[in-house]
Parts: sequence; structure tokens; C-alpha cells
Amino acid sequence: MATSLSEPTKKRILQACVQLNKMSRLLILGASTLQLPAILKAKEMGHYVAVADYNPQAIGILFADEFFPASTIDIEAICQVAETFHPDGIMTLATDM
Repeated sequence: MATSLSEPTKKRILQACVQLNKMSRLLILGASTLQLPAILKAKEMGHYVAVADYNPQAIGILFADEFFPASTIDIEAICQVAETFHPDGIMTLATDM
């Protein structure tokens, strides 16, 4: 049976995670409105965020620390981005790849 955590407990856990993960490097594939919630949450948690997107006008670029102009379906380009950026983690949200 799952137990619900109180809001103060959730906040303390989030703060502890922020301290543990301070400025870890996260690469998010895509920077559209679909990935924007992930970009904003990662920044809120203290991550250094890079995004890769083929569209240089994607809204998420404005909120990321770095932008790489690469299509999320171009495997070689994304691998090159990862080799250049050296992320601690790579993720995406709401995209079919």
C-alpha cells in the first residue's frame, strides 16, 4: 500500500535532491513546448541544462543554459552533442523517437 508524503516532507526531499545534484549536467532532447516542463523543472532543481533541437526558434532554448542545433532523430548528431556536452544524464519528454 503506497503512503502519501506530506507537502513539507516532499519539499525537504526535493531540497535534498537539489543539493545532491547541484549543477549536474542534463541534456534534454527537444526544446519545444512539449519539453519545456522538463527544462523548467531541471533548472529549478539546480541542473545545468543543455537542449538539442533542429529548430533554432524553439521556446525551450530561452530557458536552457546551452543549445545544440541538432535533430532529435539524427542519431549521429545527438551522439556528437553528447560527446561535446558530457552530460551526467540524457532525457526527453513527450516525443516519439
